[in-house]
Amino acid sequence: MKRVRFFFTCVAFLFLSVAYCFCAHSQVSYNPKNERDPFVPLVTDERVSALGLEYVETIDDLRLEGIIFDPSAGSMAILNGEVVREGDSLYNLKILNISGSSVVLTVYDIEYTVSLAEEGGGE
Repeated sequence: MKRVRFFFTCVAFLFLSVAYCFCAHSQVSYNPKNERDPFVPLVTDERVSALGLEYVETIDDLRLEGIIFDPSAGSMAILNGEVVREGDSLYNLKILNISGSSVVLTVYDIEYTVSLAEEGGGE
């Protein structure tokens, strides 16, 4: 009886050791499928990586992604993934003017002009 118990104890220990080694060395990969990776922190030591307008503290945190220019119906712009119109006040931003290629806005009451990136990746 003691030999059977010893045998099962050794087999269980061996099984747990192999399982631990297998799990400890396996790599976890995540396929985001065009979504944000939930394992990447939103806030890093360098700067905020989330692009929402609520995180804009300086002009460097702002990205102009597109403009819909229509003076008669009201122009719109896409800033950090959010659609804004002339006159909008969001968080610490105020949208003053939207032209065909740039947006004039204030961040904490400091006025800036943000232009669309040129075709080919340059700004």
